[in-house]
Amino acid sequence: MAHTKDQIHNGIDTAADLAKNAADRAAKAVSGGGVATFDAIKDTARSVATQVADTATAVGEKATNAAESGYNAAKDAGHKVQEWADDAYKVTADNMTHFGEEATAFVKKYPIHSLAIGFGVGFLLGRAAKAL
Repeated sequence: MAHTKDQIHNGIDTAADLAKNAADRAAKAVSGGGVATFDAIKDTARSVATQVADTATAVGEKATNAAESGYNAAKDAGHKVQEWADDAYKVTADNMTHFGEEATAFVKKYPIHSLAIGFGVGFLLGRAAKAL
């Protein structure tokens, strides 16, 4: 991404240099530093404008490519996070199902013990809630 940013920055610098050179050539022609006709100045300006437009187009294309690359990377990261969340949900669901099956088997195997444990836990929770 930093490489693309540098390329875009260099393209902007190139366009600025081309514009400065065109302004310098036009100023030199107008000030009498060179023999130039209006048609020659117009052709030079058209040439420089074309070069600036081409450079701006290239910079725009690089910026578009960089934006698309960033979008694709973010989209891929989002898909990966969604996959991890799905995997975590499946593991948690499997563990809770397994725990529920074990608790059910324990209650069926030891019904009186389970009632005593449930009563004890309920009593402790009631005391804790009353203390708050």
